[in-house]
Amino acid sequence: EIPWKVYTKDNYSRSLPRRKAKIKIFPLNISTPKSIQQKDDNFVVKTVQGNEFMKFLPPWRAGKNPIKIKEFLRGQRVPLHRRGNTYILCLSNTEDKRIVAVFLDKSHDIEEASLDKEYDTGTWIISADFVEGPNNEGEKNE
Repeated sequence: EIPWKVYTKDNYSRSLPRRKAKIKIFPLNISTPKSIQQKDDNFVVKTVQGNEFMKFLPPWRAGKNPIKIKEFLRGQRVPLHRRGNTYILCLSNTEDKRIVAVFLDKSHDIEEASLDKEYDTGTWIISADFVEGPNNEGEKNE
């Protein structure tokens, strides 16, 4: 597991470190389906390495079967040598650990990469199961 912190909208501002540090903040609107909601939602950030067989349902495939995370990354043109280090946000309070979101780092894309690594960013792709919408009447987490 990666030493990242996941905050809700309520505890975000009072939980930030007081010392000066380089912190990247990626706000995500996640809607947890009622079918898997429990009291203690436990979100953890991991890498794909060691979790290659976990499945992910991209939002554009809503209503279809999830695909293996490695297949998703191949479709997003993430180079083979970078796939294992890709970050995934998981909900670990269910029997089958689920991928909530995948971080796609733009630095692997030659056209999108910046010369200054400090400002290099990426995008979190949220699973169709956790995107707020008519098919998902869950509780909203920010």
